[in-house]
Parts: sequence; C-alpha cells; structure tokens
Amino acid sequence: MRANQCTMLRVISLPRWACAALLILLCVPSSAVLRAGTTLPQDLRAFLADTQKSLLDGNVTDVSRRALNPREFVWLNGISARDLSSWTIGALGVPGTPGPSYLAIFRSFHTLESTGDHIYHLVQEGGHWRFGREIPETDTLGYRIRDHALTVTFNLPSGTCQISDDVRLERTDATAGFCILRLSCDMQVDKVTIGQQDAGAEAVAGMVVLPPQREANTTVHLEYHGRVDHPGSDYIRADEVLLCSYWYPHIARLPATQTTTVTVPKGWTAVAEGELVSRNEKRHATTFTFRNRIPTCFFTLDAGEYAITSRTVEGRTLSVYELDPKPGRAEKALSMLQQALAFFEANFGPFPYTHYELVETRGPFDGALEAYSFSTYDRGDFGALVHELSHTWWGGIVPNPYTKTLWNESFASYSDELFQRLTQAQSASHALTAAHSGKDRGRDMLKAFSIPISQAFDTMDPSHSAVGYGKGAMVLKMLEDELTTPVMLRCLRRFIRDHPVGEAGSWEEFQRAVRVETGRDYDWFFNQWLYRSGVPVIAITRGKVRRVGAGYVVEFRIVQKGEPYRLRIPIAIAGSDGSTLLQTVAVRGSETSVRLEVPFMPTSVVLDPDGNVLMAADRAATPQDDPFSMQLDKVTAAGWTRRGLLAGQSPILQKG
Repeated sequence: MRANQCTMLRVISLPRWACAALLILLCVPSSAVLRAGTTLPQDLRAFLADTQKSLLDGNVTDVSRRALNPREFVWLNGISARDLSSWTIGALGVPGTPGPSYLAIFRSFHTLESTGDHIYHLVQEGGHWRFGREIPETDTLGYRIRDHALTVTFNLPSGTCQISDDVRLERTDATAGFCILRLSCDMQVDKVTIGQQDAGAEAVAGMVVLPPQREANTTVHLEYHGRVDHPGSDYIRADEVLLCSYWYPHIARLPATQTTTVTVPKGWTAVAEGELVSRNEKRHATTFTFRNRIPTCFFTLDAGEYAITSRTVEGRTLSVYELDPKPGRAEKALSMLQQALAFFEANFGPFPYTHYELVETRGPFDGALEAYSFSTYDRGDFGALVHELSHTWWGGIVPNPYTKTLWNESFASYSDELFQRLTQAQSASHALTAAHSGKDRGRDMLKAFSIPISQAFDTMDPSHSAVGYGKGAMVLKMLEDELTTPVMLRCLRRFIRDHPVGEAGSWEEFQRAVRVETGRDYDWFFNQWLYRSGVPVIAITRGKVRRVGAGYVVEFRIVQKGEPYRLRIPIAIAGSDGSTLLQTVAVRGSETSVRLEVPFMPTSVVLDPDGNVLMAADRAATPQDDPFSMQLDKVTAAGWTRRGLLAGQSPILQKG
C-alpha cells in the first residue's frame, strides 16, 4: 500500500528494547501500523514478537523451527548469545504485489566489508506464519544502483546526520518485481519520491522496498536521518566524523559512482572519495563537493579540524591530515606514500586520482581503511599505508563487494610484501619464504585455514580473515615463484586493464588473466589452492644411501596425506664435508619416489628448507621429530646404511 502522494514516510522500527517492552509494542490492536500504508495482521505481529524474544534469549533452535526450512537460519549458529541480543526484527508489506505480501528483516549494525542483514519472505503454512525463503544479499532482484548524489549535514552535539540521496536505479531484468535497497539500521527513512511523486515505497530501519519499476532507468530520491555511534567503526562526534558502514543505500554492495556534498563547521575539512569539485565557505560552515567517477562498492566520509601537510609529486598532491600532529610523522608518511605510489603505478597501471590523503582519526578505530583516493588510520598509525594504497587498484579500479570472497585483501597483502621485497637492495630469490618456519612446522595453518579461500568473504570473521589476508597472499607469492616475477606483474596489469568498469572482480577473473597472459592453463594451480581448505600435509620417509662409483645416490619418498596436491618442493641434501646440494622435485601423487645423485657423502635430507611452499608436516611422535627432514647414517664397508623413517618408527638396516 502507498502513503499519500508526496507525504513523508513514517517508520516505526524495532529497536533493542527489553523483551517486555517489545511485546507491548508488537501485540497491540490490529489497527496499529508499522508505517504509513502498512498494517500487519495481529497474528503476524505476535509471531514476530515471539521470535524476537527467542533472539533476546539466545534460543537459536526456537528461531530456526519457525522457518519452513530450518537451514535458512544456519547463520545464527555462528553468533554468540550476547551478540544475538543485538539483532532485531522488522517487517513490512511488499508494495505493488497482488494481495498481502510481507517481508521480515533480521538486522543489526554491520561494519563495512562484513556480513549483512537477512531478509525473508513471510508465508503461512497450515494457518501459521513461517519464515520462508531468504533473499540473499547477493540477489539484486533485477536492479542495480549506478550512481549516487549524496548530500550530508550533521548535528554534532546530538551525534546525528541528515542525508539525502538521488539514486540512479537501473532495471537490469524486464521481468523484475519489487526492488530492495539496503541501508544501515542506524538510518530512519523519512521520504522516498520519484520525480515529484511519492514512490510508493515501504521502509523499516535497514531496508527500503520499492514497487516494480516500469522504466529501465529511474532516479529515486531518498531522505533519511540517523544517530551514529559505533566506537571502532563509525561515529559522529563534536570533534570528528567518520562514516563508512552502509550509510548510503545499496544493492548487493555492487559498485556505483558517487557525488558527495557535505557541510561541516567553519575550520573543518571534509574528505570523501573522488576529486574535489567545489569548496564553498560561508560564515559558520563550509560545504565540500566530491565526485568519484570510478564505481566502487564502499563509500567513506571523514571530517574534522585537521592540520594538513602536503607535497606535490608529478602533478599530484599528497597530504597527511592530522588531528593530533606529531613532529616529523607527516613527512615520514609522505615519503613512504610517494615511493609506494610510484611503485604501484609503474607495476600495476595509472593511478586514477590527482591526489591522495592519509587521514588520522582519534578513534578508537579498528586499524586502517582504504577509500581509494584516501585512507583512514587509527590515531595516525600510518604503518599500513602501502597495503591501503594498493586497494586503489584492488578494490577501487577492480572493486570487490565482499559478499563472496576477500580476493582483494589477498592482493593488497601480497602487494604490500611485493613492494617491500622489490624495493630492497637485495630482493629474496623466492617470493614465498618461511612458510612453515615455526616450531609447529606449518601445522597451525591446518586449523587457521579451516575454510577455502573461495569461501572467505567476511572481514569480521577470524577464520575468513586468516584465509583472505594470509593464505591468499601466500598463494599469490607461490604463483609468482611459478611464473617468475616479470610474468606475474604482467598478469596483474592484465587483470586491471581487462576488467570491465563498474563490475565486481573475482579470483576467477584473475585466473583468466593469467591464462591469457601466459598462454598456459593454470587451472590446476587455482583449483587446488582456492577451493580446498588447509594446506598439503607432507612427510619424508624410507630413505637410503648407496655408493655409485665416486659418488652417492640418495633415495627417499615424499608422502602426502589426504587428497594430493601438485607441488614443486625444494630439496636440500647436506654432506659431511659441509657441501649442500639444492634441487627442486615435482610432486603430484600420494607418494613420490625421489632418486638424487650427489658427489659427496650425504648426511641429511631436508624438504623445503627455506619455506618456499605452503605446506604442513604430518603429526610427529615428539616435538623433537621433524617429518620434513631425515638424518642419513654413514655408509658401512658392506654398503649398508640406516634408513630414516617417520617419527615413532625404529630404524632398520637397508641393503644398499
């Protein structure tokens, strides 16, 4: 149902109240409305109230049994009882559908690049309400947002903002029905119009639903407001503003261009993505307008009374914005920024902006955050600036919505290490080193990398982050060792150069870039490293030595536990005279026999001594045992030698 033409939407959300208060709100007479135009049936409101009570009680089982398919709520299993109480339920009618149709939204505040709200159809079965099919966040329902025109003002004493947005909406499917715009649950929608007419939208905190759109392209005008106070993430304070988490409407977090106009107190500076279009100073306020012509998935807005230090390099302005200046910090950061920008532009492709800023926040803010034409740092700790700058390419030029994978965090971590390594006076011979140098011989990675790279997407989930930031970067280093550094850099440039503007990037797209650039099929490499959890489990066994003429032959086997990987493992054979032979062995099956000739008396064999391969040792009987190495006893006059075995087994004699 629709509100009166050109009237304001009245929204009543379900905030984090005590259970008793919530029941009073929902179990009111059936004439009460959730918003202008929507009346929820009494039994539906009771159903939602009971579900909310179960959430507050941490009763996941009770919530799940209310669904037609309880597996639709498997996501609740990963949320602690304490965090469950932060989730609230909203519901509304779906406009433009024949007969009553309702949606429920399970919502909470989410930091950017992490899991989102959950939206379900509400259906009846046997006269009782149930949660039906979930509408995944990745489902666009046949619509895309292509551009935003955001206007932002603040009431700093109250910690609130008032925002309007002219959203350029594209219908990508001629048969599309209703359209869902997602928004932070901080925001209450006041008005939705198309042209000068009421859009017929329904809204609760966290969601706006539009009726089916007849036109292929439509500009939807939204007005909304909210209070933002999330230490560690977003906040509006008397001395600083930081907005980064879904303060703008989005569909599937997919890329869009933006114009952002923001008004701040006189003496403040605002920083938003893109190029500064205008700066208009008035008596008590200054209005900044920015335009970002590069479609990105995430928008950040910073504002404060900054001390600004700048330098001009190659026609670009590089700046540090400090809230609490420290002597020498800005110049040191600018020098690193200048060097890193030159490196990435030379190796990845043109930098798309005329400027770049490093912005300090007083925080607490969780680390650092990229915004493609600038980046934000907790209390001026600019140590991550190389990583964040690389996101201009990995996340900016090639966007990532973080709904499927963390591929661009892998690329950013890899790019940071690439910069450090290639700008040193003597770069390492291998991209990946010390992969399993700890006392646990890489076994810790079996637990840390518990999910495949292809399934990691949530930056707030420790298991996802370990894979997205850690394993993914290590896999890229191994690929560089496989391809050589010059070829790897060409593949990275092709990934960027061939990427379609305005679309999300992916591991699969990079895989195609490697295939095109090299003319070879590396599917075997990506399949084993992206779609499998953990790392290869390796051991050396059944070793023997025999004399052959003036030299010696070393024979042993490399064993893989579980489904085998295709690997190239460096081998180091040490001799009694201090000599060392290094050789790389191709390993494919569960068990690989190796035979190496050496010109000296061998005393030991070590697999991958420098940690150039992502692998873990099999479990040993004692902490002193090392399944990656084998000691070889001295050959007797009769040609016998002791055989090195897996930990826990007794040595026996082997005829040479």
